[in-house]
Amino acid sequence: MADTLSSGAMSQMSGGDVSFPPIENGLDYLCSVVDHLVKTGEESPGARDLKYAVLHLQAAVEVLLKARLQAEHWTLVFKVPGTAARAKFESGEFESCSTEETLARLRDIVGLDFAAKDVTALNKLRKDRNALQHYGLTASGPATEARAGRVLDFLVGFLDEQLLSTLDAAVVDRLERDYTGHIRRGLGEIRAFVRNRMNRLRPELDPWSPRVVQCHQCNQFALLVDGQANRCHFCGIDWGEQAATGLAEVLGSFGSPARCPGCGENELVRGVVTAYSGEELALCFACSEEFGSLTECADCEHPFAPQDGENLCSTCFDDEHYNQMQHFYTVTNPEIG
Repeated sequence: MADTLSSGAMSQMSGGDVSFPPIENGLDYLCSVVDHLVKTGEESPGARDLKYAVLHLQAAVEVLLKARLQAEHWTLVFKVPGTAARAKFESGEFESCSTEETLARLRDIVGLDFAAKDVTALNKLRKDRNALQHYGLTASGPATEARAGRVLDFLVGFLDEQLLSTLDAAVVDRLERDYTGHIRRGLGEIRAFVRNRMNRLRPELDPWSPRVVQCHQCNQFALLVDGQANRCHFCGIDWGEQAATGLAEVLGSFGSPARCPGCGENELVRGVVTAYSGEELALCFACSEEFGSLTECADCEHPFAPQDGENLCSTCFDDEHYNQMQHFYTVTNPEIG
């Protein structure tokens, strides 16, 4: 680590006690994240580093978002604001709102706007933390670092715009010296790690750019859809059939993977953007074929590519034609029925 957080950054009270007001508490968590992720020389974060980076980053998210909510009104951090009591608030003996509810209140009550990519990153972090806390988590080191960098980037902007701007200049200077300077340098090194890794991968991925999509784990355009391994070269993981499900879950707009009009496998993901086109299309993770404009069949509701304005896929059209012919022969030849 280039430099570490000194114990002098803590707010010391008489008798050796330590006080961490909300903003300072969140900043201290972020310094811990940087210390766990950014190493010197050739050293890489180990499993324990990644574990505590995830745990402390989620803790920072909760503390800092709620600090902004508290600045609007202290009752808003209660799970049920109608039950808020000042004595409970000051003692900390109350159940606070969840991260999802905090975001909703910041949006609906405070009037803040959050980019969809930031909300996605925050939700992914929350799921990782929950898995780590309760079930255990297996994840790629580079992917964890890249995702942490995205959330850290969001929090630094949130700090500047929503929290630090409300403090006295002298306080901001102290926090910059004790915390935020360290965090900004760490964020720069994480960005550099991601950028350098992607630069090393570019010669390998560029020839396949029409089949390279954004990985649902690391958020980098490094997942090569070949219909078999579906490997993310940034994560170093072969996702196979899980790639379609994972990306569809992140995109969200079209639900689960659909049946491919080409190969018939249920691995077609719509709304995908490739590194080549930059435009949304449908891509099959089983046969790696891409499709432009698709329409849902009026009968089976599976997507298909209409040739002349028809509203039925070829399978349903053939079935409909067969049924009509059967009906015709039954009517004209009752003895057949």
